[in-house]
Amino acid sequence: MSLENTKNGAQSVMTAAGLDASALTFSVILGGGAKFPSAATRTFQVVIWNKTDYADPNDDPEREYVEIDPVSDHVLTDTFAISTGKRGQQDTTAVAHNIATKVYGVALVIHSKMIEDINTWLAALEASLNAVIVMITAINSDMDYRTLGLIKEAPATGAINGLNMIFTFTHRPVFLFSDLAPSSEEDDYTVAGSGPYTVTFLAVPPVAKLVSFYNSYDADIAINIMNFVEGDEALVAGIDGYHWSVAHTPIGPVTLFAVPDGIRLRPGASDDYTISGKDIISASDWSASPPVPYYRYYASA
Repeated sequence: MSLENTKNGAQSVMTAAGLDASALTFSVILGGGAKFPSAATRTFQVVIWNKTDYADPNDDPEREYVEIDPVSDHVLTDTFAISTGKRGQQDTTAVAHNIATKVYGVALVIHSKMIEDINTWLAALEASLNAVIVMITAINSDMDYRTLGLIKEAPATGAINGLNMIFTFTHRPVFLFSDLAPSSEEDDYTVAGSGPYTVTFLAVPPVAKLVSFYNSYDADIAINIMNFVEGDEALVAGIDGYHWSVAHTPIGPVTLFAVPDGIRLRPGASDDYTISGKDIISASDWSASPPVPYYRYYASA
């Protein structure tokens, strides 16, 4: 939604012609229109009241709120256009403001609709932010120690034994963690090669586990990490125990874990199963114990 336009000091008085009970235009004194904001991109409401008898518009029982139309050119002409059907807004009534002996004020003031619109806008913003938080939480949970834009990878080679100082990684590390302590390429190690990458520490890393994080765009497949998920989900049974499907189209390798014995079935192995899109055709009947697939996929698929 769009909030009302505002401007400080937006007030003036009507010309002698005033405004009758059904008119949709009125004029203010010379230069008065420029005190108000334009309604071209965001409209707004003004209050009209008998300024001769009431210094405060809230005291005038015949005050009226009207909505200014986006086509209004009052800034240049001092003539306001009222939106069709927008006389008598906010529990006021469309009445005449044209008694010859009275001066009628026009002002843009803080009013209840303005506050209600702000509250509605803030509620929508809160809902959107909560949705983002839920999405990020889900991504962090599903991606198993991943951060947005980065992917976790263990060393391809190199024993972590308190003696070895050389390790290789399939992808170039953005940064390395030795246990929970980050290592710096500038201070702690050097990187050589163009894939695989050889990481040589300047001193033996005193760790039980070494983890590299690499940029997802250096991966074998170019992806948008925000729309990318890796995890497991149940197979959907087909016409028989040989036909199955998954909810998302796999991107990259799919590994099936047989239940309950934990046998790992290699991706696409002809003696275990074949994959075509979301469909999996098994070489044996999996009805009694269907495996659980673990794979990458686009969340929007």
